[in-house]
Amino acid sequence: MAHRDTNAAGLALIKSFESFVGYVYDDLVVGKGGKYPEWTGWKPKGTLTIGYGHTNDAQHPLKIEQGLRISEPEAVDILNEDLDECEDRVSRAVKVPLNDNQFAALVSFDFNTGAIFSASFVKRLNAGDYGAVPNGLMQYVNAKGQTLRGLVRRRQAEVDLWNKPAPVPARAPKPAPKGNVVPQPPVEDEPLTSSGVMQGAGTAAAGGTALAAKNGTEVVDALTSAEPHVSAGTWIGLAIGVVILAGAAYALWSRAKAAGRIPAWLGG
Repeated sequence: MAHRDTNAAGLALIKSFESFVGYVYDDLVVGKGGKYPEWTGWKPKGTLTIGYGHTNDAQHPLKIEQGLRISEPEAVDILNEDLDECEDRVSRAVKVPLNDNQFAALVSFDFNTGAIFSASFVKRLNAGDYGAVPNGLMQYVNAKGQTLRGLVRRRQAEVDLWNKPAPVPARAPKPAPKGNVVPQPPVEDEPLTSSGVMQGAGTAAAGGTALAAKNGTEVVDALTSAEPHVSAGTWIGLAIGVVILAGAAYALWSRAKAAGRIPAWLGG
């Protein structure tokens, strides 16, 4: 299964709720002004976190310890690697097509909760009930027995992203036939009465008839009265006409020779 990345809208949502914090903090301990104080070793009430929501359970190997600090660019690199695992988990858990925003909303959900495989709404989604997802997401707003306003806002943002239209990724094109064979569109059959072959043959036939005539003027009249064509079929017909003309000429020469009308110097 090819890896699928979270789109820009999903990445922006995740970063807005995780927020960048360059030191270790306890996500259930909020100080004055809504700012997390740095964790100094007390028994955690929630989950120890750093950067953009990185924890010890995430994919990136960075382990949290007291006094750890990272820069914002380092946090972005860690986030991208942490999301790889969630993106693969969503791809495995969901069996129905998702557009880019739907996929991103579920990646955000799983990154925050780790519940993509256990959530009951995913089972309903796989049964084709896309409408079960918004209400299902809103059930995940509690932590340690408490309803958190931050989680309510995050789930609502995920619902809004889920409901926002976006294109469904196209399937990979089928491989080209071996030998670089390019299929050609079928050629519509042309009635024989109007085809170049028949018209060309008619032209040649007219010429053959004229040559057999006694009056040379009839040759010119018969040939000039034939409708001119330049299609491939016409050239085939004309080629056939050349053969007919040659045969007619030979027949006339043979008759003249038999009647003694051919001079000796012409083979008579």
